[in-house]
Amino acid sequence: MAKKVRAMVKLQIDAGKATPAPPVGPALGQHGVNIMQFVKEYNEKTAAQMAVYGGLAGVAYDPCYHQACDTILNLNETAFDQMSDAAATALMTLADEKVKPPKPPKPPKAPKAAKAGALGTVGG
Repeated sequence: MAKKVRAMVKLQIDAGKATPAPPVGPALGQHGVNIMQFVKEYNEKTAAQMAVYGGLAGVAYDPCYHQACDTILNLNETAFDQMSDAAATALMTLADEKVKPPKPPKPPKAPKAAKAGALGTVGG
């Protein structure tokens, strides 16, 4: 059976640098979280991400992300090329005449109106 969520805790921790010291330990401990297990799993996860995506543990993948240096001059041209190719492929697929969008569902039929005189007429 799934455990019930008792609290939401938001922490900002550098990759691979979680420790049981404040603020992590006290913030999680008061809610019954196994702090040592959290620290171990958090640090292993960020090390695994480093192995897959490259870079250094504890360092942002893009140090200019949302910073003043985040301009067209520091563009990752390989990623830009791959993403623009993907967008073009999606657009061409959607624009292809052979590919038709699904038909919208038919609205439900309205109930048939009662025939005149079926309930009687007023005034004659």
